[in-house]
Amino acid sequence: MLIPRLVGTLVILLFQVANIAVIGSMGARNITIDDQFGDEITHITPTYSPSGNWRPEGIGGHAKPDASLAFRETWHDSTHRVGSDATVVNFGFTGVSLYVYCIIANNPPGPHVGGFADYKFFLENDLVGIYTHFVEDIPDYFFNTPVYVNTSLENKFHNFSIVLDSAEQPVLILFDYATYTTIEVVEGVSTTISGPMSSSAPNQPSGTPTVEGKYGDPRLEFIACVTLGAISLVAVSVIIYHRVRKARMAAMLSTVTPWRSNLPYFLENASHPVPPPSTKCLKVTRIPPERSRAMGATGEEGAPPPYII
Repeated sequence: MLIPRLVGTLVILLFQVANIAVIGSMGARNITIDDQFGDEITHITPTYSPSGNWRPEGIGGHAKPDASLAFRETWHDSTHRVGSDATVVNFGFTGVSLYVYCIIANNPPGPHVGGFADYKFFLENDLVGIYTHFVEDIPDYFFNTPVYVNTSLENKFHNFSIVLDSAEQPVLILFDYATYTTIEVVEGVSTTISGPMSSSAPNQPSGTPTVEGKYGDPRLEFIACVTLGAISLVAVSVIIYHRVRKARMAAMLSTVTPWRSNLPYFLENASHPVPPPSTKCLKVTRIPPERSRAMGATGEEGAPPPYII
């Protein structure tokens, strides 16, 4: 039973390593989009609308968090008021996951501004999440707060927006940065991004980035290779198991003491086989008392008569 268990353990470990290696072999990389400096690879910055309603680093605003605790010491803040146009921050990226971070104010930053947070998140114009935070009785800010996380995206270009359009009370946002995970170039695969790297609306390129491989999808190829390897491992292990078992049975049989006859030596080694015992029934005849006395049989009185075979 040890070998089958060992085979099962090896197969499980192989698939676990394969799952880890699928992303690792594809060259996964985290890229940051700063509120002011933009994408660290493409250098495309997010767009803010209405443009006159956004303030970089709180210039002219009431929110004054510690800049040294913000990512790259920058942020963009805005306050959406009831009845005004929606306040939006928008950017694009190509990746399989997205993390969006904001600075959250716990107490009202000014006499005419609240710290209420009510954000809606749109991906490809579809509502994918909502973040709400009410003011707490703590005179401080929460830095590096993840307001939106998505780890199940398809590796393609995505258009993402944060929208403030509350009809109940003013909403404050301090957008800090976003991080996405992208799949980079691997051996035998070429990556081609279509669309300009900058334009009048840099976050919305004219073309959708695509990934083209010389040999098809490398992830499927890798998974296929791992699967074939696992099947081969199981087959070889089963063959080895049966051969070892067969060898053990042969060794056990060789150690068994052979049966020896209990016949005398002269009979066991006779040139002619010993005839089997006769199976003919023996006939027993009882002699009447009168004949037994006539035949001269003697015995004590009352003793049973003799028998002749």
